Amino acid sequence: MSKLHEVFAQAKAENRSALIGYLPAGFPTVSGAIDAIRAMVENGVDIVEIGLPYSDPLMDGPTIQAAVDQALRQGVTTRDVLDTVEAVAQTGAPTLDRKSTRLNSSHLGISYAVFCL
Repeated sequence: MSKLHEVFAQAKAENRSALIGYLPAGFPTVSGAIDAIRAMVENGVDIVEIGLPYSDPLMDGPTIQAAVDQALRQGVTTRDVLDTVEAVAQTGAPTLDRKSTRLNSSHLGISYAVFCL
């Protein structure tokens, strides 16, 4: 059983939903995202999704679109995303459990990393 499955099984055993936090890497800044994700970890989220900013996030809705746009305008790179992932792992979060991919008419790539805490 993967760590992700273990987290959901634990939440189910406790008769509750898993709390999942999401933030695009680089929003509001790279260091600000790391601080915010650390705060999520410290305050009990079960799973963290770290978004990889990309130029066509239409299916994510206006709030995430605005955050991703800000991150991209600030020059966030894939290296920044990986640095964010590393910083989250240093909080004591287990290693990367799963990568997800998203496909639409113009984009195929890593859309986010899922971490189980």
